[in-house]
Amino acid sequence: MGNNFGDLIRSQYNNANVNITPAVAAPARLGMIHKLLSNHRFRDLLRVQVVEALFERIMGRAATDEEQAAALRFVADHGGNFRELTRHVLDSVGAGKVSARDALVVLVEAYYQGFLKRPADAKRLDAHVFALEHGRGDQGDLAVLAASSEFFERFSG
Repeated sequence: MGNNFGDLIRSQYNNANVNITPAVAAPARLGMIHKLLSNHRFRDLLRVQVVEALFERIMGRAATDEEQAAALRFVADHGGNFRELTRHVLDSVGAGKVSARDALVVLVEAYYQGFLKRPADAKRLDAHVFALEHGRGDQGDLAVLAASSEFFERFSG
């Protein structure tokens, strides 16, 4: 994840006169992240980050420029749907028939590696997959991670 992503989060918090410390209440962080999701630049950086994380998780390597461009077009053509992108990338590497739940597991694992730089623990992995299976949208799930104290601490310095 490039510094541009963290810089954008910091600048948005600063513009809103929000003290960017991990002590800021989670609902305030979540509200700001939801506001950021309406920012075109933030959404674009977020999409790049998710594509990078998915390729690392599925392919074990970074996406080439061509793969990244194709993946970003795919996401844009599918309304920002990272679930569909996950299945598309899994299909492209010949993963065979992948259940919807298994694709969500891969997606959440990619979120954790991409945003928190660590694997998801089993409890949190199950909680995120459950929430996605029961109506939480992809951006809502990303907002929850980006509003977490752990993620927030990465960009508060």
